[in-house]
Amino acid sequence: HNLYHWSHEDAVMADKILKGKSAYLNTPFFIARQFIYFAIWGYLGYKLHKVSVEMDKTNDWGLTALLRKVSAPGIPLFALSVAFASFDWLMSLDPHWFSTMFGVYFFAISF
Repeated sequence: HNLYHWSHEDAVMADKILKGKSAYLNTPFFIARQFIYFAIWGYLGYKLHKVSVEMDKTNDWGLTALLRKVSAPGIPLFALSVAFASFDWLMSLDPHWFSTMFGVYFFAISF
């Protein structure tokens, strides 16, 4: 609980910047976002792996259309979720730090 300064209500009340960020940086919303991130990553990983293994077994190249259907919306969804996860896990360690490019940088180095 000491990792994230913004998770202490008394610290939020005493800090103007934390008050301004409290709609985003609060424990229930933080936990909900973590479930969303892992649900997105889990679904994409499971679906792409499942279809890929099926393609290897059957040698059915028609399954590439299904891979494209999952990948097309999956790429921007993955990019956004990685960017927001980096905001949550790393940038919020110091909630007084601001950066608009940190999420983009973190997404780029994830490969």
